[in-house]
Amino acid sequence: MRFLIPSYDRADTIQTPRWLVREMGVAAETIQIGVQGEDQLNAYQGSSMIPTGCRFLMNRAHNPAGNRNALMEANDGELCLILDDDIRGLSARNQFLEKIDDPAPHRGTGVRQRLLTAVGFFDLILQWRAVLRSGASMVTINMTDNSGHLARLDYADRFLCATPLVSQVMMLVCSDSIRFDESYDMVEDIELSARMYRDGQWIVRDTGICPRTTNRQMCIGGDHARISGGITHLVMNRSRDQQRICQQYPDIIGPAPSGSMNVRFRPRRRTWSEYETDLKPVPVYFQQSRRGNKK
Repeated sequence: MRFLIPSYDRADTIQTPRWLVREMGVAAETIQIGVQGEDQLNAYQGSSMIPTGCRFLMNRAHNPAGNRNALMEANDGELCLILDDDIRGLSARNQFLEKIDDPAPHRGTGVRQRLLTAVGFFDLILQWRAVLRSGASMVTINMTDNSGHLARLDYADRFLCATPLVSQVMMLVCSDSIRFDESYDMVEDIELSARMYRDGQWIVRDTGICPRTTNRQMCIGGDHARISGGITHLVMNRSRDQQRICQQYPDIIGPAPSGSMNVRFRPRRRTWSEYETDLKPVPVYFQQSRRGNKK
């Protein structure tokens, strides 16, 4: 099992490697960080935010799609968990757990969540491996730390397919049949979702798990450093790629409701239980969360 982290211009604010090693007990040698260019490599190698033993892969990619592709190519045939560089925890919905304690509601919504501990994290990985072995091509999670999404779904709907990829966290066996389109500067994960759906490759979303990420103001870099011109140009680039993807996959991708910065995945979502029914509940090894802060 390998842990791959594409990153750009966040040598001093990267969060994921430290969380994996210090809190989840992951061996640093199994973590590989993808960096774009020699200057970036030098900065990351000298960073105090990255535990000793983590490996680096320098590439000449010009966007996140290329960085992820370089990491997947270097680990072809391996079972990998690919994570964004600003993750500091994973939380789960209380409905998926044996209620061994009574955690506080998250952010005043009344939805009870817990942060995964190390044992729960590795048990979750075993469950995702079972989903992959049952025929899925990739397992992903909810995009945002949104308690409303977690509250609306019943246990029977925990695993959904015919759903778009969330590139923040994704598990797969790396192969040349799954690659991001590097001509997309933004929304490359949505494009891959549409292409995999068209080709009959299933992406399964675990709706009971969502990421805890670092506040954007505290974790500078990434797209904001890569795209010159500030937030205006970033929004323009995203809008351009959204229009393109709707034209390329009109039967799969459509425009979202007015005012949204996203697109809509047209196919009807299905529960993975329609295809695989021998899945077990999420494990009980969780800790109480306090508004997203570490306990």
